[in-house]
Amino acid sequence: QNRYTNWEKELLGGTSIMSDLRGSVSGGTQYTQFLFSGNYHTETTVFPGDFLYKKGGSQFNLNHQSADDKFRLVFSAGYTAQNNDQPAGDLTTQTRYLPPNAPALYDASGNLNWENATWENPLQSLTAQYISKTKDILANTVLSYEILPDLQLKSSFGYTDTQHTEIRTNPSTMYSPSYGYTSANSSVIVNNTRRSSWIVEPQLNYEKTFEKGKLGILLGGTLQQQQTSRLYQSGTGFTSNSLIYDLASATTKLVFLSDETIYKYQALFGRINYNWQDRYIVNLTARRDGSSRFGPGNQFAVFGAVGAAWLFSNESVLKSSSWLSFGKLRG
Repeated sequence: QNRYTNWEKELLGGTSIMSDLRGSVSGGTQYTQFLFSGNYHTETTVFPGDFLYKKGGSQFNLNHQSADDKFRLVFSAGYTAQNNDQPAGDLTTQTRYLPPNAPALYDASGNLNWENATWENPLQSLTAQYISKTKDILANTVLSYEILPDLQLKSSFGYTDTQHTEIRTNPSTMYSPSYGYTSANSSVIVNNTRRSSWIVEPQLNYEKTFEKGKLGILLGGTLQQQQTSRLYQSGTGFTSNSLIYDLASATTKLVFLSDETIYKYQALFGRINYNWQDRYIVNLTARRDGSSRFGPGNQFAVFGAVGAAWLFSNESVLKSSSWLSFGKLRG
């Protein structure tokens, strides 16, 4: 009865240590510049046990232009990896219910103390494991070339790829020996998700300035695809707990979710804009879009718009006005 344990300090009173390492290298010439950087981060927890969150990544950027300034390239790519090893159970809830004279966590041999099966040891979840791993790749490129002094060809390319894995183990050793559980009662849950996408956006832009007006013509398109696959499964019953991470070794296997979705999108668009003396503006826009998210017969549609504007503050009678700085009507 005289035993006293500060469970909040015992279960949550550790010290979390964070460390960061960053570095970068940059250089180049008048026409080409590059930057390469990397980072690494680690973080422990306040919980008892050797838990660790790790995150590392690298980034590369490249800018280039030709000597005649007609060709330009902008490229960037990044890679990030995360590995998160955390307690499989929430130890914060245990501190609310444990009396200060609860039994010791460990016995004289250093094993989890079950006090003759009279209580549930709050550290039982430490024998289980929760691991989360994520890998991300992101890349983007923009290319442009001046075909003629008033005509420019430009295109952007993008790619992303994300892979995520979650593993949750429930070994027989996390339960009191009084239950008589063996590795045949151990289980594992595995969740795998992958999502990749790419996009291409070409554009042709023409801009011509006349004596009293300016003409702009833009033609472009978009091609995009995103693919997502998910597999959520579990395994129960192992000949040994050392095989718990090998799902093929499980006696019983269940698939909770297995699906794959593909989203496709494409568009063609055009725009004509004419500006006369910065006073009268006419704009014509048209585009055709297609999306796989709509049913057959409804996946494509055409949209159009007409716009006009009058900057009446640029009229000669109002241009030098002292009470009106800007005025515009548009529809």
